[in-house]
Amino acid sequence: MKTDGKKLPREFQIRTALEIIEGKNVVVRAGTGAGKSLAMGLVMLLRLLWTFVTIAPLLALQEQHVSIQNTVYHWSLNITRHVTG
Repeated sequence: MKTDGKKLPREFQIRTALEIIEGKNVVVRAGTGAGKSLAMGLVMLLRLLWTFVTIAPLLALQEQHVSIQNTVYHWSLNITRHVTG
């Protein structure tokens, strides 16, 4: 079933979540705004007892991940390290 990601998760988001739950290592390559963070959020909703570590190169993405974690778990630990050239 094809979806636009507005009411139902996109196919790649569901496949990604299921593969992570099955214990597979997953790399998702998709454009900005495609919904990669939602795939992570789906796993968090389905596996409430798991511990998640996310690494994001952009501060805005880090904030989005913290927001998802706060929504699902009602807490998160955000460690940010700024690296300058």
